Order: sequence, then structure tokens, then C-alpha cells
Amino acid sequence: MIPSNREELKQYCLERCGAPVITINIAPQQIDNAIDDALQYWQEYSLDAQERTFYIHQLTQTDIDNRYITMPDNIFSVLNVYGASPMSSSGMLFNVQYHITADAILGMTQAGTGSGASSYFIVKQYLADMNYLFNPDSPFRYRIHSHKLFIDTDWTVRFGVGEYIMVECYAIIDPSVYTGIWGDWRLRELAAAMVKRQWGDNLRKFANVPLPSGVVLNGEAIYQSAVEEVAQIKQDYIYNFDEPLGFYVG
Repeated sequence: MIPSNREELKQYCLERCGAPVITINIAPQQIDNAIDDALQYWQEYSLDAQERTFYIHQLTQTDIDNRYITMPDNIFSVLNVYGASPMSSSGMLFNVQYHITADAILGMTQAGTGSGASSYFIVKQYLADMNYLFNPDSPFRYRIHSHKLFIDTDWTVRFGVGEYIMVECYAIIDPSVYTGIWGDWRLRELAAAMVKRQWGDNLRKFANVPLPSGVVLNGEAIYQSAVEEVAQIKQDYIYNFDEPLGFYVG
């Protein structure tokens, strides 16, 4: 059975531990805690748990006073902020210095005299480079646990109430909306191993626990086996399925 919700995943984990053939000595809240741990780890480290998206926010006076934007709880990381450069503010793109620079470059490259699209492209590239030199993008800072996106600039000059900021980011996929998450095989493996670890941790507090059939459970062995499974799943099924690192120049 491939789980399609949280309750089915709980039942799946118990069955992987041996239920209903044997009694699994674990409390319902312990199962929930183990699944929460597995879900959080999977959401933070698995690519299948996140999606690249855009978040659009309309600025308020509170944002300008605070000098940060409060992001939704599911935003994991921020890649870029659009609208935080001087070009986005009213009147700063079409200023005198910009037009003087544009006219000078247009004169040097003789755009519009039949030189074709190449001159137009070069002019646009020059203008973009000059704008970046004179009006660099504002740096930003974000941490998932604070949910605050800080943009290091003079907010009273750069932004106005009612303007929009578009944030390119990674968001954690909501399992209550996309229920297929509960059936992800990496999440299933990790959750089952963590439930098994909790079960073994319960049993190892009592050495040689006998079952009604006469079989004696070795809690320490179950616990150590589960610890190894959790570590192997993290390494082989999550770390190794990450995107390859880019090229670094040292």
C-alpha cells in the first residue's frame, strides 16, 4: 500500500516494523513525532519536497517601518528579489544621467544607421552594465526560522506604500494540498526507520523483553539496526539524489 495521507503512512510504518504479526511497543504520539522528524528532514534536504516559485508582496507602511518583509512559513530560501533595485522606483530609471549616458553610447555605436540588430543588442548590454554600476542591486538576507526578508537599503527612499516586490524563492510543498507527498518512497523509508528507532529505544530500556509466544525481543539490536538504516537512507537516498554542485573557482 502506498500511503496517500498521514494516517496511512503511520500504518505503513507500523507494518514495516512487524505489525500486526507482533505488537509494536510505541505510543501514538511517538509515531507522530517520528513522522514529523522524518517529514521535516525530507522537506529540508530533498529536492522533491521543494519547488522553485515566485512570491509577490505589496508593500505596506509597516514593512517600510520594519525594514523587512515577513515571508510565508513555507518559504525555505530566497534566490533573488526583484523590485529592490533603483530601477523599480518611480522616476529613477528615466533620469537625466541615464539619458545622457544612453545618448553618448548611442552616438559611439552609431545605432539606427543601418548597422542592424547587433548594434541594438550592444547598446542594450552597455546600458544594462552602466545601470548596474551606478545602481547596483540591494543585498538581502533571509533565514527560514525568522521568516523575515531583510533588504539592506534606505527603505524610505527606495520604496513606497503600495509598490510590489517579487521574490524568487524555494517553497516547501504543502502535504495537505499535494497528498502524493505521503507516498514518496524516500519519505516512507525514512519515516519507517525512525519509527523503528523509537520502538527499539523503548524496548532497550528493558533488557530481554519476552513476548507471549516466548520470543525475546532484543531492544538494543533493534535500535542499533534502525540507527544504521536512518544514516544509510539519509546518505544514499537523500544526499546522493541532490543536484550536483556547480563549478567553483578558488
